[in-house]
Amino acid sequence: MSLFVGIFLCVFLAFIWIEYFRRIDVFEFEKKWLLVAVFFMGMFSPYFVNLVHFLLLDRVDFKLNGEYLNDFIYCFAGIALVEEIAKFLPFLIILLFFKKHLHETVDYLVYAAIGAIGFAC
Repeated sequence: MSLFVGIFLCVFLAFIWIEYFRRIDVFEFEKKWLLVAVFFMGMFSPYFVNLVHFLLLDRVDFKLNGEYLNDFIYCFAGIALVEEIAKFLPFLIILLFFKKHLHETVDYLVYAAIGAIGFAC
């Protein structure tokens, strides 16, 4: 039961943030279908992180081992960089294929934030 409550709260809070970011753009509301698409792309972007870890990092046996330099490089490149690229992918897809929907500067913020909210959800 608590799993379903947690999932419901996660999606509910995500859609509250989506509505907030949609309303930031006061001059022209973004299309809801595109915002939801970016959100779902963000939700599936952690699979990119798993794929990178499976294809690259696990094959070269790159992991935390207690050495300071190795652990710093792993945490920076193996964790943070890969996850930030995964958060950026939905925005990049919008930028490449749906550029005609980006009319104002705030649109870039809205789509990037919603992709990151999807990743967090």
